[in-house]
Amino acid sequence: VRQTTQAVARQVGLDGEGCGWPGLGKAAALKYEVFAEVLPEDKPRLVQAFRQTGHVVGSTGEKNGDEAAITQANLGVALPGATDVVKTTASLLLTHPGLANIVAAVSASRRIFQRFVAFTFARAINAITIAAFLGIGFILSGQLIVTPLLLAILVLANEKVAWAITSDRPSVSARPEHWSVDALVLAILSI
Repeated sequence: VRQTTQAVARQVGLDGEGCGWPGLGKAAALKYEVFAEVLPEDKPRLVQAFRQTGHVVGSTGEKNGDEAAITQANLGVALPGATDVVKTTASLLLTHPGLANIVAAVSASRRIFQRFVAFTFARAINAITIAAFLGIGFILSGQLIVTPLLLAILVLANEKVAWAITSDRPSVSARPEHWSVDALVLAILSI
């Protein structure tokens, strides 16, 4: 079982040392990356031990009893033959056999996150630009200048930014990212 576990781990990019779980204490377990022979009731404790030390944890499973570890992990993955309980608790459901699809799914989700950030940033900048454009026109003329030509220019400028976002090539971060509203607001205000 341990050799099989180590071989599967290598396929998804985990080259660290592996061990069998039975009889291994939590503190000693943290020096390993791959575990075999872990009982369902031990999985949540193992996940908690890694999360408490700041690690990003993924947990996979397909049988009832795996859902506790899947729920507590940063990324819970249900395998293709998973029970309904496991499927509903997982944040990712694999539809094809093998664990290698996890890497592709994580990369795709990180690209999507980058696009969300870029879209939010662009829309905020557009809103500020339109308000400034209309405000300056009002200050200079004393009235709100809204002509069909001006509206057409504003719509086209907004759509050009939206087109650019759909064709960008976002980078995939090495670690999970989180929304930082403060950083986003500071970046928008610095422009």
